[in-house]
Amino acid sequence: MIRSARLLRLCVCALAPAVVVGSQASGSVPRTQAIDGTTTELMSFSEVRVGMVGTGYTVVRGTEPESFSAEVLGVLHNVFPRRDLIVARLTGLGLERAGVLAGMSGSPVYIDGRLVGAVAYRLVNFGHEAVAGIVPIEDMLEVSALESDGRGTSVAADISPELALRAASALLIGSSGVEGLLPPRRTTQGVQAISTPVAIGGLSPALVGRLAPLFDVLGWTATLGGTAGSMVIEANFEPGGMVGVQLVRGDVNITASGTITYRDGDRLLAFGHPFLRGGNVDFPMVPAQVITVLSSAQASSKLAAAGDQVVGAVRQDRQTAILGVIGERPRMVPVHTRIEDGGRTERLDFEIVADRLITPLYLFFGLVSGVQSLDRAFGEGSIEVDARMDLGGGFDPVRFGNLFSSADQAIVSLSSTLAGLFRALYDNEFEPVDVEAIDVSISLRHDRRSATISRVWYDRASVRPGETITLTVALKPFRGPEVLEQLKFTVPPGTPPGSVTLVIGDAASIDRRDVAAIGGANRSRSLAHVVRLLNNLRRSDRLYLQATRPAAGAMLNGAMLPALPPSVLQVLSSEQARGDVVRLDHALILEVVQPVDYVVSGSHEIEVQVRSR
Repeated sequence: MIRSARLLRLCVCALAPAVVVGSQASGSVPRTQAIDGTTTELMSFSEVRVGMVGTGYTVVRGTEPESFSAEVLGVLHNVFPRRDLIVARLTGLGLERAGVLAGMSGSPVYIDGRLVGAVAYRLVNFGHEAVAGIVPIEDMLEVSALESDGRGTSVAADISPELALRAASALLIGSSGVEGLLPPRRTTQGVQAISTPVAIGGLSPALVGRLAPLFDVLGWTATLGGTAGSMVIEANFEPGGMVGVQLVRGDVNITASGTITYRDGDRLLAFGHPFLRGGNVDFPMVPAQVITVLSSAQASSKLAAAGDQVVGAVRQDRQTAILGVIGERPRMVPVHTRIEDGGRTERLDFEIVADRLITPLYLFFGLVSGVQSLDRAFGEGSIEVDARMDLGGGFDPVRFGNLFSSADQAIVSLSSTLAGLFRALYDNEFEPVDVEAIDVSISLRHDRRSATISRVWYDRASVRPGETITLTVALKPFRGPEVLEQLKFTVPPGTPPGSVTLVIGDAASIDRRDVAAIGGANRSRSLAHVVRLLNNLRRSDRLYLQATRPAAGAMLNGAMLPALPPSVLQVLSSEQARGDVVRLDHALILEVVQPVDYVVSGSHEIEVQVRSR
């Protein structure tokens, strides 16, 4: 009785004027669109009885739904918090042999002409038998009542986006220990969400195979494919029809497909379970068709192809359904890549979902696709990159350039760095920001361009203001002879006598010193300042010389200041109360930067004396 009343309240709130709702006093039941385009009543979970036989609809070829039978075997209470399931045996359409199909998620089931819910789960203890869990329609209607501002806040399935990126990187380069990164796929009391078929285009079969363990954790059945190309797929967004959800589109394509349960005007519910467990999302919604059913002794699946035309946006990704809105446009991030390898050049253009957490993962897939398009295998090599992120709101673009070299694959380091830039922008504490476009130029090298600082010496240990010290830095390249670089430090006029510390090191070493100096204080003071900091990141293919001396210094609005007189520090102390000033126990004299043709690692520290003139 409680669930019946809840069903009525949900339908009154969620169904829109086209749905006729009787008064609660009259005892009439809300109505919704049926498979034949008419209207039908809804059946409450409390009305379901063992032995009832219903009719379900799903697509097994093309775009038109076909019927199957569903016999109620029982009900499961509180399988998930406050969530129940109807257990049914499915027959017809060859399901007796194939079992519950990946891609059936969302298939509507009607009992006595009334919509009871959606096929969404399978019972793993029944092996290959087509025994499914049906999500009650009243639980799905709760999602229809939610609103979204169209700005994605995805948190990604059962694995964090950062961990998914690390796992994808490790799988692609064949690193050991991947098992420790990936959690087991979620199963509750022997009940598991039906896998979602995901067609992946633009990645080689070998790479898709390597990523299979990650896709399994995400609940995906990955297939090679993409869009239907020039063939237009007529959208059949009716109960039992197919719907596609795109994450990447263009020269690289990642599209998931499932079945529509319910439609009210321009809003539809599908899947019956979460896709990426994302909450408020903003994904492209496209029509889809089934090419054929792939039967397997382990798990059978629909093989689907998606249309190229975006016809709406998925706005919610919740426990019991995804919600799509026909006619709305999702916000995507265009990505333009240019990859050079010797005399060959490859260009890839694609769009990725604009999501603060999962966008870097799909950008990673796109960059890997570009490298693979030039028949480059994973292994030792170097990548020189020049990237630009255009931002909305009138902010300056973020420009990033660097050289990456590693024993495994430099593309992994590049992708992790770009992911860090995304997080710094999207997680800034000041105001929302949209990345409107990404341009990436990559130059591939076949050798490993890395070198270690092996030793440092200088021509004098004592110097007066205005005089210059010449430092010689010995770099030991990977499998190469030693290379000598020279850095010159000219003592600024007015530098007081005393000890000066010279640190010669790579970007990471100097960055660590800066972080230690400010005690972890936040250097950014506005989004514009975050952009400036990102545009001034140190590069790995540079030698840095940082000269400091013991004296009272300060960082004002994120910028390090030279030695300051006590009177100035006293004036700034009032700013410190607002967090704009960080007091330092040393003063920066200057920083010298010298480009080199290697990814540098290591650091050396020496002391010199400044004498009075």
